[in-house]
Amino acid sequence: MAETFEPLIQSCPECGTEIDVSEEEPLSAVLCPNCGTPSVVATHIDQFELLDVLGRGGMGAVYRAHDTSLDRTVALKLLRRCDDASEDQIAQLANEAAITASINHPNVVKVFTTGMDRGRFYIAMELVDQGTLDSLIDLQGRVAEAQVLTVGIQIAQGLRAAQQAGLIHRDVKPGNILFADAHTAKIVDFGLAIFMEDEEKVRGEIWGTPYYVAPEKLDNKPEDFRSDIYSLGGTLFHALAGRPPFEAENASLVALKHLKSQAVSLQAFAPWVSGSTAFVINRTLNKDPEQRYQSYDELIQHLEYALTELQNAKPQAAKRVVVESASQASLMGWLSLLLIAVLVASGVAVYVYRDRIFKTGDNAESTPAPTSPAPGQPGPKAPVAPEGMFPEACAKLAAGQAGAAADAFRQAAAQPRIAPEKLAWANLLEGLAESAANHPVLADDAFKKLANRPPFSSAPADASLAAFFSGTARQMIGPAPIPPSAASGNKTNHEAITFLLFGVKNWQLDQTDDALALLRQFRDTKPAGRDAWIADLKPLAARLIEEFTAFQMATEALHAAKNPKQKNAAIEALKKVKGKFAGRAREELTKAGP
Repeated sequence: MAETFEPLIQSCPECGTEIDVSEEEPLSAVLCPNCGTPSVVATHIDQFELLDVLGRGGMGAVYRAHDTSLDRTVALKLLRRCDDASEDQIAQLANEAAITASINHPNVVKVFTTGMDRGRFYIAMELVDQGTLDSLIDLQGRVAEAQVLTVGIQIAQGLRAAQQAGLIHRDVKPGNILFADAHTAKIVDFGLAIFMEDEEKVRGEIWGTPYYVAPEKLDNKPEDFRSDIYSLGGTLFHALAGRPPFEAENASLVALKHLKSQAVSLQAFAPWVSGSTAFVINRTLNKDPEQRYQSYDELIQHLEYALTELQNAKPQAAKRVVVESASQASLMGWLSLLLIAVLVASGVAVYVYRDRIFKTGDNAESTPAPTSPAPGQPGPKAPVAPEGMFPEACAKLAAGQAGAAADAFRQAAAQPRIAPEKLAWANLLEGLAESAANHPVLADDAFKKLANRPPFSSAPADASLAAFFSGTARQMIGPAPIPPSAASGNKTNHEAITFLLFGVKNWQLDQTDDALALLRQFRDTKPAGRDAWIADLKPLAARLIEEFTAFQMATEALHAAKNPKQKNAAIEALKKVKGKFAGRAREELTKAGP
């Protein structure tokens, strides 16, 4: 038996006639049957006061709403009445809410609560109302390369969080990428998402937007997170080129299969895009999942590398189709996005504060670490320990001047009245710097000083830190590599530095995979309070990761080159490889021949 409700009655603002608006959609217009005066249907859904419509779809609508119980503005996704909606639709919406709520990540739209009121199922979500990537593409035609890479990094981070929860999104597209502000993108709409363990149950169902759906889904083959990587690649392709990677006169299964059996080349439709960016996008769109990125970590790493290369590139106006520099193009892209939601006059403020607004950290997923000071310049004043923790020496280490940093830490340790705790830090950091400089004997000497010295304090409050110094120093002594599991400490205090210490040691011992895993984890740490200065060393980890990424991408590009132009571009990239992999890059160049 269908559930019955009291009718919703609203008075005409002109003549006072009572109007039954029970069957009307919230915020729709109704005419008074007596005087013909139009009015807007105003209603509440539980504690939510509906303010305006953000969008409508086949299953219902999304409203901007005020949560009167918590005094906050939310997005309320509201299904049509239950007598108009099937139980399957309600179950689908409830499943979407449960799945999205299971992911807590800054690049995934949050779900606050769900409920039923007067036959309507709703989801209350975080309000993200500064436009979509789809609307930005419509506005600009083509989105600036730097902005697309930034969006790609953030959405990949959100999808990685979903994968870690066991989920496949299955509907990554420009319309499901929302902007919270000028530099924060979020993935939304997990309505088609599934848990990986349920993939076989839904195999053969072809949902999602045809332009971005992975080819394995069309062939009734298993899908996994790499299918989402394909869809993200198609989305970024569309933003860069101003058109999706495949366009057909009809979206028939046969036509789609035929199109997606062909190789994709971003350069063919966007020749102005940098080689590094094109390499990443083309790899995400490989028709064979085994040839795509095999982890989100690797994809994010390559996107970050492409962004760094773009930002560091010198403008070559004579050779560029688009004359703007990368920073100018990025600025114009963000300004266009802001025009969707704010007045044109706000462009003046954006220009004035552009350096602050568009500044990006080495880890887009977390709050950027404080910028390391230049060598020889005063270090940061806050939020480090009262007197700082050797800011000038740390700045040298972060800048890649490991030998000079080691000397500075040694000199600090030799100061006559240095506090015992700072002496312990000086020894530890001296060992780290010598290890980074590939001086294993000198590194061992520094760590032995620390390991062989009595604890710096016998106070119970200092017991944990004292044990950390001696235990870590002993692990760093000798030629044995250190497994990543050994650094599973607290990422918000002094223990965060173990990820860097162990990563640098493994790096010098040619244990590259373990080293990269540790360095990436260090990049994700959030040391706080008196240990916040440790974050200033993140550029050291980023530099080592970048060295490997440059070598890997250039090598893969060389092996995949299909014509002289691609081969020459890969060779030039190999010539730029620095650091530990410079020798291996020269070996690849020798193999490549003239």
